[in-house]
Amino acid sequence: DYKKRYQNRFKILAADIPFIQRFFYDLNLGSSLKVKGEIVTEAAVTQNYTTDLVVDVKDIKFGHSFKTDLKILSFDLENSISTGRILCICCAIREGIDDISFKVLRGVESDILMEFIRLVKAEDPDILTGYNIDNYDIPYIRKRMALNGMGDSLELGRNLSPVTEDKFMGWNCKGRVIVDAWWQVKKEKRPKRESLSYVSTKFLDVHKLDVDSSRMDEEWERDSEKVIEYCKRDAELPILLMEKLGIIQKHIDLSQVSRLPFGDVIKGRTSTLIDSLLIREAEKKNVGIPLSIHQSKKDSITGGYVHTLQAGLHHWVCVLDFKSMYPSIIIANNICFSTKSKEGDVSAPNGAQFLSKERKEGILPNILKKLMHDRELAKEKSREAKDEDEQRYYEGFQQAIKVLMNAFYGVF
Repeated sequence: DYKKRYQNRFKILAADIPFIQRFFYDLNLGSSLKVKGEIVTEAAVTQNYTTDLVVDVKDIKFGHSFKTDLKILSFDLENSISTGRILCICCAIREGIDDISFKVLRGVESDILMEFIRLVKAEDPDILTGYNIDNYDIPYIRKRMALNGMGDSLELGRNLSPVTEDKFMGWNCKGRVIVDAWWQVKKEKRPKRESLSYVSTKFLDVHKLDVDSSRMDEEWERDSEKVIEYCKRDAELPILLMEKLGIIQKHIDLSQVSRLPFGDVIKGRTSTLIDSLLIREAEKKNVGIPLSIHQSKKDSITGGYVHTLQAGLHHWVCVLDFKSMYPSIIIANNICFSTKSKEGDVSAPNGAQFLSKERKEGILPNILKKLMHDRELAKEKSREAKDEDEQRYYEGFQQAIKVLMNAFYGVF
């Protein structure tokens, strides 16, 4: 309201940063937190949460990153083609390194729906997943709840709140992260076909069971146990796919580097991660953050030059790899929006000029230097690791830093 009221009289800065990110920036928090407070024991309060502890927080600050195992619940449903009734919901649950366990819900549809909500609360997973659940399973469950006179308030949050839809980030669930495995596999691997059958065969060499989903009523009537096994497999495969492709761990690492919540990272855009580092650094230097300007792309940006090779057999070939090429160029030439000036002594091929670092050190080069230093430390710790788990942890951390460093060029 204030922004609208005063934007014609003043230049408004930093007024479109989402509140949850603003909270993290202001308190300089990261994905790992150190919290001090008192444990709440009153039943009237604790019954409103599914968590192990309810804490009255007195102090919250950044805490050093640590390895964590997230509990995952993946679900799939099968429904009648003729009536639309949900025949069963199958859930696959992975906690730490334990084997995947299964829960099968069948019977009267309203009972299935109520039992599904009770199961999520009882199992209390950190991540809810499935294949194409954003577009099909979650909306379908809410629709069938409404038809059963239960309302469409699917209360799966850790504070017993309902899931809510976000047009940019799918479904939100307070205290949990809803991760659609279909979208994550598509984003990570860009498969030629996106069906669960295709991607599970390609990446896991696992085939779905032989059930014709387009004739589900006949299949259920003929052999309901076979349909349930088919549904259990469809609930299990998203977990196996995300583990095989390292999707969860990759985004945990990225959340630690960007110092943002895991949910914001796995469902957000790369620019959000870079904003987290950039805005904090800019505010330290009293540099105002302009509002985002959304405009349609007219011309594509010219990419890096790629030389056409002459086909044939070449002798004495030498390969030279430029270490962190784009970040190194940005650092060496002090390239930054904060150093761009007509009085600059560093000239780019396109005519842009930048002040040298002796005259004014840029914000971007400073961030990238810190990331480069952190990456070298992580690589060193990975080499000196005492066991495989520690080695994998630091290797993932340095890879996440590399991904983020190389994204700066693309984002800007």
